Amino acid sequence: MEWLSSHGIDETVGDLIAEMIEFKKSPKLYAHAKDFLTKFPEHEDAPAVVAAWLEASDSGEAARFAALYLAQPEICDDLHPVIRAVFATRYRKQLYDLVNALLEKHPRRYVWQRCIFLKPDAFKPKMETLALRWLTLNLDNPQISIMGVSCARSKDIIKLAMQWLRGAGKNSLMLQFDIPMLLNSIKRQHKELSSEIADITRDWISRSENDRGAGYVVGALAVATHADQDVNFAKQWYLKYKKTESAWCVLSDLLDSTKCDSTDPFLLEEAITVLKSQHPNKRTPRLLGALLERCTDPEVVSLAKEACRNQEMPWILMILIERAGDAESIDIAWSTVHRWIQYPIAARLLLALLKSDPSNQQFQHSARQWLAKNPNDKHANQVSRYLLE
Repeated sequence: MEWLSSHGIDETVGDLIAEMIEFKKSPKLYAHAKDFLTKFPEHEDAPAVVAAWLEASDSGEAARFAALYLAQPEICDDLHPVIRAVFATRYRKQLYDLVNALLEKHPRRYVWQRCIFLKPDAFKPKMETLALRWLTLNLDNPQISIMGVSCARSKDIIKLAMQWLRGAGKNSLMLQFDIPMLLNSIKRQHKELSSEIADITRDWISRSENDRGAGYVVGALAVATHADQDVNFAKQWYLKYKKTESAWCVLSDLLDSTKCDSTDPFLLEEAITVLKSQHPNKRTPRLLGALLERCTDPEVVSLAKEACRNQEMPWILMILIERAGDAESIDIAWSTVHRWIQYPIAARLLLALLKSDPSNQQFQHSARQWLAKNPNDKHANQVSRYLLE
């Protein structure tokens, strides 16, 4: 911040101001943001500066700047950070009206796919309203992806997404990613639509089973339905297409499937073979995790340790500690946790370490430090239960 004050505000510092505001809420930084926007209103970094200022301060002045940019449809594609910030702060009718007007005028612009991303653990009714309108305006558009709306709580959005899959989106190149997300979301939130999405998925597979990304869909369907026909088809598909780039995903999903015998020697051996063929810093985390959940043979544990020493894989370390928590695994986890301490997963890794050795003073100290900085985190109560008096 001192450097900014001494350097002065020129056209090179917009991105820096936006990044600094994300890490530190400060009236001085907000003043720098205003100064930058006043001097360089048409700079390519201006929308990011406005968005960071608005989201951090939620101030009327920042909102006025946001309104100025939202009222410029000619720069629509650059406004995704501003639109996201509008939905991350308190309701202001003027800003919502401007966003809605922009959508009506330019419904097919890519900006909407950059800012409409519904999260199951962060329900935002107004964002879902925007998503519903966006999808309605794009039902005949084969160029969109429905990934961003797949986790909608609104059944109307999910129904529209399936309508798009049966129509304009039937041959979309993004379906290898769209369909698995929709299958998972429907399984969790809209089970009454499970039969319909399963039929849509089987239809896509029947037309695209040799697609290089088909494994993502084949495996996801087996996990979603647990139906014998889908599990058996997934096994047959793997045997036929095991050399394709998405085949590992079918293995991973079959290992996860409760309908499948996940201790099947064939599945275990195939997973081990695939992982051994990958360089230690390129091993697929999802497949490694699925295998480790089912098998803790020395060879599998060794593969996991080797991967964790060469990649940042805290989620694999959690499984490794819980399933085969030897001293070496714990040492790798301890050296990793400090690099992830600012991220949500740090709490779960700390919990795994504390469970492995509740009296360890280093673990206790790090847990207290984390708890002091994150008293409202959803894992805070669990961590505090392991702290010794």
